[in-house]
Amino acid sequence: MAQTPEKSLQRLAIAFGDQGLSKEMIALLLGMAAEMGTSLRAMLIEDDDLKRFAALPFAQEICRVSLAPKTIDADAFSRLNQRRIRGTESAFAQGARQRGLEWSYEHKQGRPETVLEQAVQSSDILAIMPLPRTLPQREDFRHAMAAAPGIQIAETIKPILAVVQDRDHAERILAFATQLSNRTRQPLSVLAAPSDPNASDELLDWLRAQPSVNARRLYLSKKLTPKSLSQMAQMIGASSVAIGATDTFTSPSALKALNYEMDCLTFLVH
Repeated sequence: MAQTPEKSLQRLAIAFGDQGLSKEMIALLLGMAAEMGTSLRAMLIEDDDLKRFAALPFAQEICRVSLAPKTIDADAFSRLNQRRIRGTESAFAQGARQRGLEWSYEHKQGRPETVLEQAVQSSDILAIMPLPRTLPQREDFRHAMAAAPGIQIAETIKPILAVVQDRDHAERILAFATQLSNRTRQPLSVLAAPSDPNASDELLDWLRAQPSVNARRLYLSKKLTPKSLSQMAQMIGASSVAIGATDTFTSPSALKALNYEMDCLTFLVH
């Protein structure tokens, strides 16, 4: 029987940039914390490099609609961020009080990967809301994955992607992702990425035997990196990814890659 997150996971943390979070995302995270019986730690990370760039006299921003460049007003940029910070904190405070949650809100400054490394070590689940970015071309990855055995690119609508690398983390990852899938009413997809190539068949057989795993949404990756995970998540249109907090994804370089490569919410689960 799958291990339930409520019994073993006590600390849920969410890290996000100074763009803030939507009301819907805040409600989802608060609801998850209440359902799992965890505390919630919200961390707004203000990127020092971005602040320094905004202060440069030649710094410009480009409008998404008109593509017209515009000189950045550093003071206006700072005021906008402060409003977002206060608004996000107020939304967390109100929601946490309504649900009777133990929670905290922290405003961190520095390099995101440094803050994330500290956060992942002190949390049972760390949710990372990535920086906005333009999606890369996917065609090369589609051709590469088509040659891999067991791969089927399914047409799904915003699934939850659970990434399973070994049996030690499999039950917890799958239980958490299933709970998230049930809560959001989104389909569950599973990516088997065995850390031991010799254990591929055993891991796939175990996953196929799980009632929450749909064989049509089961994928296989022989080698997993933050870059290839990002590409796979984009390929299936995942709204969020749940993966074990293994050494592959908790080093400073991997956390930096997750923060900048992923275009969806990523949960690192211990």
